[in-house]
Amino acid sequence: MSVEIDAARCLGCGACVAICPGDLLELQDGQVIMRQADDCWRCAACLKACPAGALSLRLAAVAGGRGWRLSVTSQDNRLLWRCLPPQAGEAEIIFSVDPQDPNPY
Repeated sequence: MSVEIDAARCLGCGACVAICPGDLLELQDGQVIMRQADDCWRCAACLKACPAGALSLRLAAVAGGRGWRLSVTSQDNRLLWRCLPPQAGEAEIIFSVDPQDPNPY
C-alpha cells in the first residue's frame, strides 16, 4: 500500500503535512511530497485532512485490495470514502463518515 499524491489537485495548503503522525509529508515549492514512502503508517489521516481530495491510498493486491485506490472527498458535510477499482467497469464502493468524528486517523 502506498499514498499517492495527485499534483494537479494539490492546493499546497499543508493540511496533510500537519496531520501526518509519522512526519513523512512536506511542502516543496507549493507541492506536497512524501519523504519516506516505506515508513508510511497507512493510517489515512492525510486523506481525511486533504480538502482537495488530492491524496489516495493504493490498496495492494497482497492486502486484499487487488490494486484498488482509497480516496476521500467531502460532500454535504460528510466525508465520502471511496474505494475505486483498478479497471473501468467495476463498481466502486462508497461509505460515508461523520467529519466530526474525534479520531483524526
